[in-house]
Amino acid sequence: MSVLVLFRWEGNPDELLAAYDREFERPIPREQPQRISHTCARADDGIVVVDVWHSREDFQKMMDDLEFQKNLEAARWPTEPQLVEVYEVHASIP
Repeated sequence: MSVLVLFRWEGNPDELLAAYDREFERPIPREQPQRISHTCARADDGIVVVDVWHSREDFQKMMDDLEFQKNLEAARWPTEPQLVEVYEVHASIP
């Protein structure tokens, strides 16, 4: 079952987007074959990231990956997300 994952970070959007861009300088976050889609959006008080994964297990495997965790640290994310929610996908339209 596909899942939609919603992340929200609160803080200075410019700092958060800079960390996001640093994270994506490396191939690790881009090379996730089980991720169906990825969207990052600026909010007035932070950023929001929405991913769709083939399964909850695929999402968790990425989150537990040591190389992915090292990449997050190297990008100097200034804070943990204030929100992480996972939903089963009922339908999607490309």
